[in-house]
Amino acid sequence: MRLFLASSAYMENLEKLRQNFPMIEARWTPKENLHLTYHFLGDAYRPETIIEKLQGIEYVKKYVPLIGLGNFGKPPRILYANATDETLLSLHDEIEKRLDFQTDRPFKPHITLARIKKADNMSAFKKVLEDYKNEVLGEIYTELKLFKSILTNQGAHYEEIHTF
Repeated sequence: MRLFLASSAYMENLEKLRQNFPMIEARWTPKENLHLTYHFLGDAYRPETIIEKLQGIEYVKKYVPLIGLGNFGKPPRILYANATDETLLSLHDEIEKRLDFQTDRPFKPHITLARIKKADNMSAFKKVLEDYKNEVLGEIYTELKLFKSILTNQGAHYEEIHTF
């Protein structure tokens, strides 16, 4: 069972944003699947184990704005919305501590919007990123949830298992 810990995200104008990226060929994340992943657990854990270890976790519940866009990879492979807030970093650190995880990469809070297969015009791509630099694109509610990911021919379907 593919498991991950996340907070749901909301973006009202995802389709409008998508139309601003005609220069990329990409698989876009469906609106209902938008989320911030704190930790991908994969098939290695049973839900009961994770629930037990995170039971009673304390964190601030609030709305965090998604501001601006970014990308991972050269050439770009992931288009994302920025989610920068100390609350997200603190919650991630507490999860890592409770689950006894050691990561070698710093946590970069973000919402994956698209997995890019091909980008034709990098200058146009960078221009759109710059145009959205300070734009509020949506929000995350910092409610920690355990999800199950079910892979289908139509893409991933996420099922909420537990809310902490």
